[in-house]
Amino acid sequence: MPNRGRPRKNVPREPNGRASRSFHRLVEHLARREIAPDGPISPLEILRLAVDLSSRSRMEHFGTPVGRLLIAGKIEVSQYAAARAWDRLAARYLAAIRAPAPSPPSARLEAARGRSIQPDDVRQAVDRIVQARFSDALGLLNQGGAERTRIVRQVCEGTGRYPVGYEEILLLRAGLSALARHWRLTTLG
Repeated sequence: MPNRGRPRKNVPREPNGRASRSFHRLVEHLARREIAPDGPISPLEILRLAVDLSSRSRMEHFGTPVGRLLIAGKIEVSQYAAARAWDRLAARYLAAIRAPAPSPPSARLEAARGRSIQPDDVRQAVDRIVQARFSDALGLLNQGGAERTRIVRQVCEGTGRYPVGYEEILLLRAGLSALARHWRLTTLG
């Protein structure tokens, strides 16, 4: 028998013969769901991922705020090297002036750290050099202003804190760039 008229679509039908509208809505909904974007990623989800990745990292320095800034591409490698050098210098400076640790360890660890293999005159000479280098670096940071010095010290020393806002990141980058030029740092150190 010859086919007359339009070909009939094979879809569910209402009792009156019309194609079911609920079927069309279902098909439209499924198509939208399959091609729709996932939506924006939550900043909290990104933070959880960064913390998880940094805790699994072989290099614990990438778990610090400065390390996360390097991973995110917000600071350069030379600035990261300057931040690590500043952290070591500041910790050694506190030991040289016999300042108490910012977060003191247990008494047993403190007593073990207090022992020195070096003779007193050698240790004192090293302490003087450390104090002079810290004073030079601090003076260099202070040339850029007290705010820049504060940001570099708060972010880079010890476990540090993450800079808040773009202005703090700019101040941190400027301070770390000045230190990197002063110490001639170009690679990871």
